[in-house]
Amino acid sequence: MQFLSKVKQTFAFQLVFFIFILTLLIFMLMYAVNTYMTRKIMVQNAEQIARNLSWESINKIEGILSGIEELTSTTARLIGSGVLNEAAQPSYFSDLIKQKDEIMAVTIAFLPDYLSRNSNKRSCIFTLNQNECVQTDITPQARDYLIEDWFLIPVSKKTDYWSEPWIDKNIGTFPITSYSVPIFRNNQVIGIVRADISLEVLQQIVSTVKLLKTGYAILITGNGTFVTHPADSLILNYTIFSYAKQVNEPFLYDIGREMVQGKSSFIRLQKSQKFSQRWLYFAPVSLNKWSFGVIFPDNEIMADLRKVNLIFSAILGFGLIILLALIYTRIRTIFKPLRTLVNVANKIGSGDFNVKVPDPKLNNEVSLLSDSFSKMQSELKTYMDNLVKTTVEKDKISAEIRFAAQIQQRIIPSNKNLLTDVNEVSVFGILEAADEIGGDLYDAFMIDERRLCFAIADVFGKGIVASMLMTMVQTLIRSQAKYSQTAVDIIREVNAYLCENNKQSNFITMIVGILDLKTGIVEFCNAGHTPIYIRKSDQQCIRYGDTHCTALGMFEDLEIVSSTLQLDMQDFIILFTDGITEAMSDKEAFFGYQRLEELICSLQNPTPEGIVKTILNDVRSFTGQENQTDDLSILVIRFNHPKS
Repeated sequence: MQFLSKVKQTFAFQLVFFIFILTLLIFMLMYAVNTYMTRKIMVQNAEQIARNLSWESINKIEGILSGIEELTSTTARLIGSGVLNEAAQPSYFSDLIKQKDEIMAVTIAFLPDYLSRNSNKRSCIFTLNQNECVQTDITPQARDYLIEDWFLIPVSKKTDYWSEPWIDKNIGTFPITSYSVPIFRNNQVIGIVRADISLEVLQQIVSTVKLLKTGYAILITGNGTFVTHPADSLILNYTIFSYAKQVNEPFLYDIGREMVQGKSSFIRLQKSQKFSQRWLYFAPVSLNKWSFGVIFPDNEIMADLRKVNLIFSAILGFGLIILLALIYTRIRTIFKPLRTLVNVANKIGSGDFNVKVPDPKLNNEVSLLSDSFSKMQSELKTYMDNLVKTTVEKDKISAEIRFAAQIQQRIIPSNKNLLTDVNEVSVFGILEAADEIGGDLYDAFMIDERRLCFAIADVFGKGIVASMLMTMVQTLIRSQAKYSQTAVDIIREVNAYLCENNKQSNFITMIVGILDLKTGIVEFCNAGHTPIYIRKSDQQCIRYGDTHCTALGMFEDLEIVSSTLQLDMQDFIILFTDGITEAMSDKEAFFGYQRLEELICSLQNPTPEGIVKTILNDVRSFTGQENQTDDLSILVIRFNHPKS
């Protein structure tokens, strides 16, 4: 009778336990379905709100832009037809700027050939000063506007053009964007009419967009430059691509590429480490090929859902407490044989794989666990044998990586042999990789007896792939320099090679320059890289920050130009990668350009080696030796004297 009673008790316990678990599973399933459907509806509502807000703002922006386009195009036709002559222009532009508050200035710029044939024609800027129209003459020689994007692109393509943000010192120190329209006469382009609008007009529209509690809007240009963002440090200083690299978020790079391509989408940034709890809706501003986006946190969408979940969680917690009580009662019946198994497990854990595992036969569950321990014991012995083999293979791979790092260091020119036989210049460079192997490079070599080629580059990414790409690019630069007359030719060949062969889609920022040792003239091209500095003998530091094209390896049909500068004796050319200026301290402050410029200007009786080591030591002191997150590269060239 006692035996039957125990059997009934055991059966009753198992039946109650089964019913409880089944009920709990059904409850959790209903909870999951309800949560899923509610969340889906909330996300759809948030998407609709984000879409409506975005297109409302885009329509406002395009309303302003379209009005400017219409007035500027009309003006170009009037000038081209001769209806709007020089005498009528001041009054016309005064009324135009007063009528259209968004227009800050209007520029008429003619081609030099047309000016030489028409002595009565002038290139000039019209602005308002105390409600009076002010006309300022400009010349191609004084302004060099012939190579500026707002003039060069619409003239060459014979179509209208919205510029990237820039600053025209003839108007002010604030950033603007310009709309340029070609002036046609006899089906020939004779000049450009340009209307300027302050970025503050667009920024005010975007800044008024509020979504939920902390959602915000952003506006980026066709090249990905931030025009508006809650973080002021990003505005006009970063592109979405450089920001993606800085925060190590390749997913943002993919989003940026879709935005600059004029696409629209609503996505959750779940592949991102930093923004994983946020949503993004973006759509194009079609007139100037910019992109507008709104970002808002997931937790604000689900605020009401959390309240419901809290109630369900309380009920679930109460059920779990009951479940734990039942499980505790069950565990007491198997605790004793488990203690024996624990002792055996400790011995196995200490390396005794030959200890005998007991086989208790009073409880089925413990017997299964005992069998599992026996199987684990056997598998652990096999695993330890395999681990020894794996460790040997890992050591071999580590040795190969160290060997690859040594090869990379040998590829980078050694300062002991870096143009030491060329008396006209002195050169010193350094590269410190963040990992064992990096993606930076620098080089300086003689193309022929008169021309010196120098280069510095930064590959997006780190590791073996970036190192291999760096090696290929350095080899390509050296080989292509023998057949190229300009830095533009070298940059164009590198970009073509990367677009065709770069399977990993890693882009590269680069500066390539050619120095004529006889004249001291430097022709250089900056492809999305950090600025180039010239340090004069009087301690003056000149910064050349304009880029001539975007980073290489992204677009095949890049418009590439270059700049020239004149070196004097004892002038220094200072090149570096963004690992210097973007080095971060423990307080998350950047080293920055201002600190670098002050350091360069303060040097007394510098040498190339002294400049490199001073900058490197200051960066190390600023960040701390253990805080290097990016490759650091510096190349300094001193022009000693012209080649006789």
